Amino acid sequence: MSNYPETIYCGKNPVRTFTMNGITKFVARDICKLLGYPRADKMLAPFVRSAPEYIKAKTRGGTQAVRVIEREDLETVLSHSRHRNVRKVRAWLRHHTEATATGFVAVGVIFD
Repeated sequence: MSNYPETIYCGKNPVRTFTMNGITKFVARDICKLLGYPRADKMLAPFVRSAPEYIKAKTRGGTQAVRVIEREDLETVLSHSRHRNVRKVRAWLRHHTEATATGFVAVGVIFD
């Protein structure tokens, strides 16, 4: 596992991901930003049942602990969110998952 994230795009918004043991994990802050929530920890607490998972990631600002969530947790968040971007994020997630399953990672795919 690398501490450098892979960046994929949902529209013009970057979403950092890490792959650990073949499982893609999404940076919670990036997902919450897509959905218009300013604080990832407060938004995720009521919906995500798994224990918070943090990764030390190398960023431009130095090494930082970032919270990551798995796809199942992301689906749960999307099912409870009422933000207008939910459909766009679901379509993006479906496309990303299909592309990853075929061995092709779509970087820069835009859904507007």
